[in-house]
Amino acid sequence: MNHKEENTDLQETESLKADRFKCLTAIEDLSNSEMQKLRAYADSRACALPAVRYCADGKDLMQESIARTLAGVREWKPEKVDIAMHLRGCIRSIAADYDKQGQRRSEKSPDELPSEDGERLLCRRAMVHAARLILKPDALASGVFNLLLDGHTACAVRSRLNISEKVYIVVPGIRAKE
Repeated sequence: MNHKEENTDLQETESLKADRFKCLTAIEDLSNSEMQKLRAYADSRACALPAVRYCADGKDLMQESIARTLAGVREWKPEKVDIAMHLRGCIRSIAADYDKQGQRRSEKSPDELPSEDGERLLCRRAMVHAARLILKPDALASGVFNLLLDGHTACAVRSRLNISEKVYIVVPGIRAKE
């Protein structure tokens, strides 16, 4: 290896270290609220995909997304997306990969796994918890969500919250049939 090739390798190594440091700093700078939202999203992905439930939980998906980012396996492009959105994409991708593989990474025997009914209940609870964390800053969206969970119709929700149909329609991501 000549002197020019050594310098190029050294520059690439330094560049990789700088990129990893930038990722680590960005991850460490995430607020508790952002971390809770990421964890809630990871929990919902772990519950939503059948094969993932047996091999990973939300914590596993979060850790794997961070590990892949820091290792450079998943490249973060800060000029295009913030670190929280990047990690959400990693979590979604990792969960989809686990689901496709259908691998059972759990050391539990089938007898130790929750029953299908118990499993569905746990998943529903995790998804409701995730939605509540995401909607918490928006009191109106949170109120609509909770009333819909209680079985109220869209008309009843509007009446109870004293909001117009136009306001109800723009509540982010929440819809119910009349």
